[in-house]
Amino acid sequence: MGKIFEEICRQYLWKLLLSGKSSIEFTELGRWWGSNPIERKQTEIDIIGEQDKDTALFGECKWTNEKVDRGF
Repeated sequence: MGKIFEEICRQYLWKLLLSGKSSIEFTELGRWWGSNPIERKQTEIDIIGEQDKDTALFGECKWTNEKVDRGF
């Protein structure tokens, strides 16, 4: 279910962008994998959207069957 939820999150971000409600004006969304030198393990970021060299969106998608609050 996690990969499907990540795709739903990406679609929602595109919807926000196209409706003018996104705080970041990205041109594409992607994922990132790499090494974390501090923890010495592989790290993944579920969603990255870059606006320019100084501004980007980073997102972590977590699926749960429990009810949650928006948190903001």
